[in-house]
Amino acid sequence: MAKILYIITIFCVGCSTVAIRPLKTQTKTSLVLNDEALIIPPQESITMNAGLPPRETIIDSPLPSWSTISEIRLPAKTNMTQVRVGEDQYLTLKSTRVMVSIEGMRARTIVDHLFFNPHKRVVEGEFFYTLPSHSSICYFAFYPEGIKQNVTMGDKRVSLPALPLATAMYGKSVEKYFEEEPSRFGSGKIAYAVPKEKARYAYEETVRRQVDPALVEWVASNTFRARVFPIQRQSYHRIVIAYEETLPVVDNVAKYRFALNDTQTDFLLVSDKSYVQDSMSNIEKVEDPRSNFVSYHFASGSQTIDEVIFSGTLKKKFIVGKDQETTYFYGSISPQFPLSYAPRSSKAVFVVDTSLSQESSLEQCISLVDKILAKSPEIKHFNVLFFDIACGWLQPGWIENRIDQRWRLREKTNNLTCEGATDIANALTHMLQTPWLNNEPKVDVFLLCNGEHNWGEVSLAKAVDDFVKDAQFHSDFFCYDFGAAENRNELFDFVDAFTTRTFRHCREKDLEKLAVAHREQPMSVTDISLQGICDFITAKNIQNLHHGQQIIVAGKVTGNCPTITISGYIAGQQRQFDFVVDTSKLGKLAPRAFGELAVQKMEELDEPALYSTITSFCRYFSIAGKTCSLLMLESQQDYDRFDIDLSKDGQSVQETQVAKQITTIEKRSVQNKESSKSKVTSIYQTLLKHGYLKPHNKVKEILDILTEEDFAIVREKMVHHIYSGKANEKDYLKRAQQYLEVNDDMSGYLRILSSVVEQNPHRKTYNNIGHLLLKKNMLPQAIFLFLRSCEKYPIDREMYLDLARSYRDLKKYGVAALYYQIALEQQHWWEKTIQPEYCKMLQDVLFDEDIDVKRRAFFQVKVHALKNNVENEGYAY
Repeated sequence: MAKILYIITIFCVGCSTVAIRPLKTQTKTSLVLNDEALIIPPQESITMNAGLPPRETIIDSPLPSWSTISEIRLPAKTNMTQVRVGEDQYLTLKSTRVMVSIEGMRARTIVDHLFFNPHKRVVEGEFFYTLPSHSSICYFAFYPEGIKQNVTMGDKRVSLPALPLATAMYGKSVEKYFEEEPSRFGSGKIAYAVPKEKARYAYEETVRRQVDPALVEWVASNTFRARVFPIQRQSYHRIVIAYEETLPVVDNVAKYRFALNDTQTDFLLVSDKSYVQDSMSNIEKVEDPRSNFVSYHFASGSQTIDEVIFSGTLKKKFIVGKDQETTYFYGSISPQFPLSYAPRSSKAVFVVDTSLSQESSLEQCISLVDKILAKSPEIKHFNVLFFDIACGWLQPGWIENRIDQRWRLREKTNNLTCEGATDIANALTHMLQTPWLNNEPKVDVFLLCNGEHNWGEVSLAKAVDDFVKDAQFHSDFFCYDFGAAENRNELFDFVDAFTTRTFRHCREKDLEKLAVAHREQPMSVTDISLQGICDFITAKNIQNLHHGQQIIVAGKVTGNCPTITISGYIAGQQRQFDFVVDTSKLGKLAPRAFGELAVQKMEELDEPALYSTITSFCRYFSIAGKTCSLLMLESQQDYDRFDIDLSKDGQSVQETQVAKQITTIEKRSVQNKESSKSKVTSIYQTLLKHGYLKPHNKVKEILDILTEEDFAIVREKMVHHIYSGKANEKDYLKRAQQYLEVNDDMSGYLRILSSVVEQNPHRKTYNNIGHLLLKKNMLPQAIFLFLRSCEKYPIDREMYLDLARSYRDLKKYGVAALYYQIALEQQHWWEKTIQPEYCKMLQDVLFDEDIDVKRRAFFQVKVHALKNNVENEGYAY
C-alpha cells in the first residue's frame, strides 16, 4: 500500500469573532495585456460545507444596549458534506453520526462520516468542512482500510456504530472514546499538531520520494480541505472530525445549532445540568431524574428537520475542569450597571468605506451617519471622508450640521459606486494631512467599514502608531461593522488602540439605537485583582467596559473561593464588581478552552520568542492555527524520519505562566513601535528559525546597516473618485484596462483593478496584480502587494527577487541588496540569474557619492565576491 501523508492546515478565527462571508464558485478571469495572458486565480471553490456554518456571535464584542435585546440571526443551512474524487465526481455520503457535549457556554461536536466509493479504482479524495465561528478543530481521523467485502451502496450490513449512552460518551476525551469503541473499519489514522513549517517540509520531502502524498490546506477562515488517500475501490470509508466552540450567549441563554444534510443521521446531544438549566431543543428529550445529564437525540429516518437547535439558561458563568494537577476555568464576565449617556465633541468626522466590500451596506452606513447627526445636537459641524484605495472629503472644510446639509450628503451618495480595495492606513494619513482638521482640539471619529485592511501600508499597527504620534487633535474612535468580511482582527485591533468602541453586526433595524450608542458612558477600569487565581487571560484588553459587554476570560485556580474583582469609574462614581468562580463541579472542556484562548492571544502578538510556548500548547491541546498544522503520517518511523516529536509535555504547559509572558511582550511592544524594518526583521527570523536561511549568512549584515528611512516609500498621489452608477461588468481586469484606454486616468484604473484584491485577498492575487502594476511602473503599489504576499507565505523565494528588482528600480539600493541576498541564499540554482544583476546593481551603488563609509566598504567587498563568482562560473554579465 502506498504511504499515507496528510497535512491539515487550519486558519482559525480568534476570539474576536467576525462573521464569515460564504465563498462562491468563480471562474478564472483572463485578460490579454501586451500579448501576455494574466490569470487571476479565483477563490477556492468549496464543493461542500457540513455542520454549522460560520455564525455571528456577540461574545467578546463591546455590546451596545441595542444588541442585548436583538435576536441572534440564524445562519442558512449549509450544503451536504462531500468528498470530491475528480471533476464533478464525488463519493457518496451514506450516513453521519453526530455526538455533542455541552458544558455551559462551551460545546464539543464529533461528526462521524461514512462514505462509499462506487468507482472501480483507488482514488484520492478532497474532504471539505466549515467550522462554526469561534471554534477550533481538535480531532481528525481517517480510516484508510475501509470495508472491502462485496457490498453495494445501501447495504444495511455496513453502518456506523449506534449512538452510545449519554453516560458512555460524556466526560471522555475524543481519543479515549474512539479507542474503546469497537470498529469494523480497522484502525483510524489520527492527525497530530505539528509546527506548520515541519508539516510543509514533510509533505515536500514525500513528494520528492515519489510517494503519493496528501495535503489538507486552508480554503477560507474556519474552513479546511483534506486530501485523503488511498480510498479503496468499491468500499466504505470513515472520516471523523471533532471541534470545540464557544456558544453565543444572549440574556444568559446559550444557543447551539447544527445544520443537517439530506443523508441518514443519528444525533445525540448531552448537556450537563450542573451548568445549564431549562434547556430546550427541537428534537426528542430524554431526561433521567437520577442523572446529572439531559440528552436529546433522534435516529435516522425519525426526523424531518433541517437543523438541530438547542438553548439553555446558564446556571454558572464559568466552566471548570482539571487536567493532571491543574484546575482551569473558562467563561465570561459582564458587569451590570445602569445605562447613562454623556454629550460628545462638537466636531465629528465620518470615515466611510467605499470599497467593493461595502457594496451591499453603503446605504445603511449613510443612513446611520444621517441619524447620528440628527440625534446629536452637540455635533455642530461635521465632514465625511470617503475611502477605498484613495481618499476624498465630501467638501473642503467643516460642514454645519443642518438638515439641508444632511440632505445634500444623501443626494451626493445616492447610487455611489463601491469599488476597489480597502486602505485604512491611507485614510488615517489623509486625516493627518488635512490642515483644517488638525486645528481642532478634539474630534470624534466614526469609522464605518466592512472590509479588512488589504491595500497600501502592510502594517496597520504602524499606521495607528504614526496617527497617535502625529495627530494634532484628540480623537475618540467609534467603529461600525455592517458586513461579513472573513477576517477583521486588524480592524478591531485598530479601534482598540484608541480605547473606544466597536459595534459589530449592525443591521438596518438597529439604526435608531446605534445612532445614540456612542454616547453611552463606559466603565473606565482602573484595577483587576485576583484571589485564588493565576495565569488570568482575557480575549481582549480590558480598559473600558460598556453596558452589556461580555468578555471571555480564562485562568488557573490556585485557592479557595477564586474571585475576579474589577474596579473602576462610571460617570465619575467608583464601582466594583466581583465574579466568583464556582469550582464545585468539574467538567472536561475547560482545560482545552484555556489552551485555545492562550494560543490565540500569543499568536496575535506575532513574537518569535513565544514560538516554543505556542508550539507546546498546540501539541498538548491539539490546536491548529497560525503556528501549527495537523499532520498525519503512516507510522511512527515516518515521524521519526522527519524529526517530528509527538510527545506532549504536560508539566511544561501547566507550569508556564502565559499571562506573564503576554504582559512582558505587550510592554515591550509599546516601547518598540512596529516599523517597516521590524517587519522585515521578523520575516528574516522566520526564515532563519525554520532553516530557509543558514545560520551564517550575509542577510543580517545588510539588515544591520539599513535604517527605517531606507524602507520608506513615497506612494503615488491618488485621486478619489465619487461617481454614481452600478457596474455591470464584474471582470475587473477587463474593465480596468478599458477605463484606462478611455479616460487615461491611473487613479480610476487602479481603483477598479484593486477590486480583484478586495474580492480575493490571497497570496496569488497579490503576486499577479503586483506584476501587472510593475508593467505600469507603479512600483510603490506593487511593493506593498509583494510585501503582503511575503507576510502570508515567507518562503516564497521568487517574491524576494521581485522585491529586489522593485526596490532597485526605485533606487532604494540598500533594501534591494537585502532582498537579492535573501533570494540568493535560498536558491543556489538561481545564481546564474541573480548574481550578474545583483553585482551590476552594487556597482551602480558605488558610483553614488553620497553613500556612507560603512555601506561603501560592505558593498565593495560584496561586489568583489560576486564578480569572482560570475567570472569563474562564466555567467553572462
